[in-house]
Amino acid sequence: VVDAIQDIQVFCINETELMGFDNIKCNKEVFSEINSREQDPIQKEQWEKFGTFGKWEKNKRQESWTLYKANYESCKL
Repeated sequence: VVDAIQDIQVFCINETELMGFDNIKCNKEVFSEINSREQDPIQKEQWEKFGTFGKWEKNKRQESWTLYKANYESCKL
């Protein structure tokens, strides 16, 4: 399974670069977007009290101005 997942990753890197984008820069953009999201406050409290379980849920009331939007144009080769 790990080998298959890594093969998919290699394919994705190649395709990203064939499309004219720097894969590492694209990764930084997508990670910045993901990392700007806040966890649902109720779930966060439950996880702190009882430990992590279930799928991570984003805060639906997070202010839109605090969310980063990936700028893939800045990743062009």
